[in-house]
Amino acid sequence: MGVAHLDLKLENVLVSSNYSLKLCDFGFYEETSHKINKNRGTHGYRAPETYLQSNEGYDGVKADFFSLGVILFIMLFGVPPFNQATKDDNLYRLFYRGSQSYKYFLRLHFATKQQFQEGKIDADLVELLFSLLDENPEMRP
Repeated sequence: MGVAHLDLKLENVLVSSNYSLKLCDFGFYEETSHKINKNRGTHGYRAPETYLQSNEGYDGVKADFFSLGVILFIMLFGVPPFNQATKDDNLYRLFYRGSQSYKYFLRLHFATKQQFQEGKIDADLVELLFSLLDENPEMRP
């Protein structure tokens, strides 16, 4: 049996004395054997599909990968990429403006603007971030 955490965030990642990462707070976990129909997680880390009311449900593992993308962004740039993954969020809307939306987002986001203009953001890193944060869960790793 596999499980999806459904509340991955920096506060739930612990670092041991030998620098091993450990997850805590499994209060929202769900088994991966079925689609999830519950609103779970913390705003800012939740995947966009977790906000939609659907009888089909969503894949908890794919939602966790989205949260990992948010965590990685925060670790790299010091702030969250957006407040929540909904079209009501101005920063989140910058993600989806066509095939080169990452350039638009990185050029305008206050935490990445200068580094992007100076060419200091690695292309492989951009690819990883935007695959984890893809709006379509099927396109995430």
